[in-house]
Amino acid sequence: MKRILYSLSLLFSLLLSSSTLNAYDSATDHLLEGTIICSGAETKAQAAFDGEASTYYSTNSPAFGWVGLDLGEPHVITRIGFTPASGWQGADRMFLSLFEGANSPDFMDAIPLYFIGERPATGEAAVADVNVSRGFRYVRYVGGTGSYCNIAELQFYGHAGVGDDSRFYQITNLPTLSIHVKDNILPTVRGEDFESNSVLIYEDGTMLQEYPIQFRVRGNFSSTHENKAFRMKYDDGKSHRVMKGGKNESPAKCKKWVLINSYRDKTLMRNPVAWAMAKRGELQWTPWSQVVDLVVNGDYRGTYTLADAVTIDKNRIRITEMTETDTEGEALTGGYYIEADNNYSRETYHFLSSHGNTMSVHEPDEDIMQPAQFQYIKNTWNDMENIVFGKDYTDPEAGLRSVVDVESFLRWFLISEFNGNTDMICQVFLYKERADDHFYTGPVWDADLALENDITTYPANERMDWTYKVRQTGKYSQLVSRILSDPSVFAQLQEIWAKLRKKGAFNPEDVAADVDSIRREIRASADLNFTRWPYLNQELSLNPQVPGSWELEVDRVRNYVYNRVAWMDEMLSYGTLRKENGIYQIASGLDLCTFSQMVNEGGQNDAKAELVSDINMASYNADFNPIGTSTAPFNGTFNGNGHTISGLNLTGGEAVALFSYCGSCELQNIVFDETCRVEGSGSVAMLCGNVRNGAVTISGVENHGTVVASGNAAGALVGSGRLLSVFTITNCSNTGSITAQSNAAALVGTSAGKLSMENCFNTGVITGSAEGKEFGFATKSLVINNCWDYTSGQTLNMTPAQVEDGELCYLINDNAGKDIWRQNLDNGRERDMWPVLRKTAGMVYKKDGIYTNILSSLVPYRYFKLTFTQLQGGQNGVLQFAEFDLLNDVLEEAENLSGYDGPEGFGGEGWINATDDNVGTKYCGSFNGNSSFLFDAGSEISVYGYRLYTANDTQSSPSRNPSSWKLYGSNSRLDASDAGWQLIDERKDDWTMQPTNYEPYDFYIPMSLKTLTLSKQQAMLLPGEELQLDYSYTPLTIQNLSPKWVSTDADVATVDEKGRVVAVGLGKTDIVLSVPSISTLRDTCSIVVVKERPGHRYYQFAIDAIRSGGTIQLAEFDLLDAEGKEVTPLTLYAYTGSSVDSHPHSDLLDDSYYTKYCGSYSAGTTLYIYIDAGKKVTLSGYRLTTANDTQRYPGRNPASWSLLGSNVKSKVPGSNVWTLLDRRENDNTLGAVNYTPYDFFFTYPTPIIPGDVNGDGLTSLLDYEAMRAYIVGKQVEGFSAEAADINADGKVNAQDLMRLIHILTEE
Repeated sequence: MKRILYSLSLLFSLLLSSSTLNAYDSATDHLLEGTIICSGAETKAQAAFDGEASTYYSTNSPAFGWVGLDLGEPHVITRIGFTPASGWQGADRMFLSLFEGANSPDFMDAIPLYFIGERPATGEAAVADVNVSRGFRYVRYVGGTGSYCNIAELQFYGHAGVGDDSRFYQITNLPTLSIHVKDNILPTVRGEDFESNSVLIYEDGTMLQEYPIQFRVRGNFSSTHENKAFRMKYDDGKSHRVMKGGKNESPAKCKKWVLINSYRDKTLMRNPVAWAMAKRGELQWTPWSQVVDLVVNGDYRGTYTLADAVTIDKNRIRITEMTETDTEGEALTGGYYIEADNNYSRETYHFLSSHGNTMSVHEPDEDIMQPAQFQYIKNTWNDMENIVFGKDYTDPEAGLRSVVDVESFLRWFLISEFNGNTDMICQVFLYKERADDHFYTGPVWDADLALENDITTYPANERMDWTYKVRQTGKYSQLVSRILSDPSVFAQLQEIWAKLRKKGAFNPEDVAADVDSIRREIRASADLNFTRWPYLNQELSLNPQVPGSWELEVDRVRNYVYNRVAWMDEMLSYGTLRKENGIYQIASGLDLCTFSQMVNEGGQNDAKAELVSDINMASYNADFNPIGTSTAPFNGTFNGNGHTISGLNLTGGEAVALFSYCGSCELQNIVFDETCRVEGSGSVAMLCGNVRNGAVTISGVENHGTVVASGNAAGALVGSGRLLSVFTITNCSNTGSITAQSNAAALVGTSAGKLSMENCFNTGVITGSAEGKEFGFATKSLVINNCWDYTSGQTLNMTPAQVEDGELCYLINDNAGKDIWRQNLDNGRERDMWPVLRKTAGMVYKKDGIYTNILSSLVPYRYFKLTFTQLQGGQNGVLQFAEFDLLNDVLEEAENLSGYDGPEGFGGEGWINATDDNVGTKYCGSFNGNSSFLFDAGSEISVYGYRLYTANDTQSSPSRNPSSWKLYGSNSRLDASDAGWQLIDERKDDWTMQPTNYEPYDFYIPMSLKTLTLSKQQAMLLPGEELQLDYSYTPLTIQNLSPKWVSTDADVATVDEKGRVVAVGLGKTDIVLSVPSISTLRDTCSIVVVKERPGHRYYQFAIDAIRSGGTIQLAEFDLLDAEGKEVTPLTLYAYTGSSVDSHPHSDLLDDSYYTKYCGSYSAGTTLYIYIDAGKKVTLSGYRLTTANDTQRYPGRNPASWSLLGSNVKSKVPGSNVWTLLDRRENDNTLGAVNYTPYDFFFTYPTPIIPGDVNGDGLTSLLDYEAMRAYIVGKQVEGFSAEAADINADGKVNAQDLMRLIHILTEE
């Protein structure tokens, strides 16, 4: 290539046409010359520098081309000049092209100098100042895609020097991200990394980040467009913050970052807007983002969103990053990052869950994933689904809340729904931390179809259903629906939204302002983007509208978020309450506050309301005003449905209670727990403060909280009533403390009207009561029937023992003639200390003078009768169920159960269908208060439970489910009306069976715990090591077992509530497992913590007896390591005794069952086998395998033998280098079977610690005192002479005592 000099006449004309100069200084800057460099033909490139506007440079390809200069040394470029080729295409082809400077000839370190962001004038020369302070040796012009790099003339001006990094160029006000890929490759295929370099310029060109990266195409649908989505990964071995030092510096310091292309999103801002809403929604983590102008290989690619990748980091997904060694114990439990993914099969590690969800596993990374890790997360996810879809999923302790982090799930759901993201369940990120049983959800992601950009939901604000139901990934929508169907979960969702609304996080004007702010930020970039990608007026993918301009596209998003607030308010009943069948549904503390406001201020004092979940008032006491006022008393109905109110704390003057003033009303089925407290001056109660007139019916209310009146009148249920008040109170209790200066009583402080109380009891302390008025009092009329208290003269009296052992429960029910109260005593559930109204608690029976929940004594029966006595729809109607099965103690169905009589049912749907093992058929027939079904198990079996399946259309006909029934057994084939049936189990008013189709529901017969067994009985650990103890128990019909773990010496080893043992110090301790709330059973694992784990390299297997005869044989001998795995390889280094031809001693160790050792044996002799394990190993046992013909010659099996270990290679049987590990005498374990392995396990002798004479695992002053006493002839209990003989001379004397002093001094 030749050197060229620019035309002076052309230079003069360019200077005349230039605009105001910024960086260019004529005193120092000049037209630069250099060697022409280009991507095309050198001869063509000269046309760009020949001073002739009539000639031009052009490449053969429209895709990528460039032309420039090698200046020989760095120069600071201060101005460029350029002239488009003649003709109308010349100017068009320079539009959106870029000038770059570099100091590497491959331009991998190139920096943008100037971007042609406006169409230049056709055929006219132009100049532009360059405000880049760094010096470059190589400079070039890069033609935009499709331009053939056409340019007529090109000039660079500046001065020699390396410059500095104080100033750089941005294409628009947005940061400019320029990426150069090695060999100028433009990645097009998803998943392949390319060596690249990145330059990010920000803060108006005053800051720059340059790093080597790996660059690849990413995404699913987004990877199929021409302007693809990308991922970049820093490749300098370090993590970095993006835009470090800038106003929008990324919180995360990471390697991986994504570039979102927004192809389907013509606003170019749906992801930033969606994340702005997520920040308002206070998600645990919302990805950082910055909209940028992207350049790849000098080619302008448009407006992209640079954002956090979803990876593990303290500022992203904050979980433990696993390694390939995390394959057992607590380390195996996390952290995992997984995804419900509609493209899951693309990932290396993926699975279809047990409930049909398509899951991929991202962390641990595929490069380190171990089989045990993949299996663990797969099993754990399936276990989670089984709980969520199980019948007890609403249980606050054992239900979905035990495996799903509800808070993160709801915030993800809330923001995804606010954004109207129809792809929300096509890509759901979830994670699980180590030692945490919960799956967490988030962040929100992939919003290109959100914010009303999907025709399937357009217009979104008129769609009165949740967005997640629009599209499906596996069965994830069913999982979401199931979680939300828990009333307490949906209440929590409403609560979250209400709190956000009250703090102003979602004011319509503010969310709209977020859109306007982003609009202003990216407007200039958006104009360029749609010049580069002219599809603004095209209908793409699922676009519901094509308004024709970017501003109108953004207006649609702005209007959507503004209006979506009201839509969410309606969906979540913000500011009001949801109604069902005219009854207000109260699911949270916020709802209760709203209900109070509606009654007190909204004139709805005759409203009907019910609790649909337990509620905690701890966060709402300041906002709550007691329901009912003196001028507008509550005259409606309130049904707690057995739910618990906790955290209610009220203080005030008169009539302080949940219901301050009541008229004629019904209050029922509410439990106030021990965290509730109400305090006032007078007429104070937990339930109702004061009734002036009206009939008040109270039933099924339990109070365990505290009531305090500084003045007159306090009671658990009612503070006071006036002359015209009438109270009817049934089936209520108080265990809380009631205090007043006067007129304190258990249930009703005082009333001038009428009072009736029946089937109630009190165990609480009453302070300030009048004699004869301790339980409740009324002036006009007082009736007390079947009510109980410890000392009150108004009631029947009982003792604390009668309360705890179930007798009170039995007596109240017996006197009432019906089962009202229940109490868990011995049914395997946590014991109740007093009677409760909870329907899941056990009914109390009296058997042989003992009060019990257990009807059945595990008598095996062959024949069974199932009698239904009530439906969920009432006493009469239609009964249906699909299948009935009996269960054993491990919840397996009885194999041979068949029906032999029952109601005929409607055509083809008779009793025979109940046991046909087909849930697609059912029994369905008329019901008039009693229907009995008879079954034959084929033989006598012990029944621990039974299973009922709902039918094919139960969802639409839930009233057909049974609600009360009895199960009987017999060993005679009886008819339904025959005497002789023995009652096994009964259920009354049981609504376990839900309105679901084909759903199994298990009912467990109350049983006491039979067995409780730890997975290990003993273990040896080193300090710092951990051991996970598991346990098993029977019968499995006992659910939600709450075991207690205790270490008898926490200085040796600790144990947590999940059975994880951590060795702390040397010594011995026992880990004790028990379930004291339901049983006296316990099991123990002995733990020894030692400085060094015992083990040996060499082993002696000595056989000194066989079963019979004169021949001995075995196929294999194996050693088992601490985990029970075979130690390999084993080498035979010596032996005694003879062998038969082709059956040598070495065949014992050849890893083949089909060979064997066989030789002659003489009684009274010992056969020695010496084995080298190759290294020191700690064993759990060993394995002997019988030979090919042992069934024919069982006498050849060994009967007595020993296994010894040594770390010295010896062939001398009696040498003191050998340690006895296991001894078997006259052992007949080895059976008369061929090719069968038998495992023999042993534990190492506890190592002797020199000086630990008392055997507590430590050397201490206690050992010194014991040894001194022993030496002078005193008796010392538990003294170990072996540990005392520290110098190993066979004696215990003063020399050993001096050595012990030395040991103690060193310690």
